Amino acid sequence: MKELGIIVERDFGGGRTRFEPSGRGLTHAHLVCRQCGKVLELKDRAIESFWKKAAKKYRFEVSRKVVEGYGLCAECERKTRNN
Repeated sequence: MKELGIIVERDFGGGRTRFEPSGRGLTHAHLVCRQCGKVLELKDRAIESFWKKAAKKYRFEVSRKVVEGYGLCAECERKTRNN
């Protein structure tokens, strides 16, 4: 399926990979915890709105959209503060 372009492989580092459907209209973002590896998927209309505005402003055809934030999840942040 990957070779056919039906799915894409996402590498979040540290041996953490995920397969997701490819294609338009699936714009979302990920928050990735650097400590435990938790990956949160965010779906928000503001993300798609950003890409549409950027494409229009710069007259650019965007073929792949990737938004990722790396840091600590609430649980790992709490553990870090308590140590």
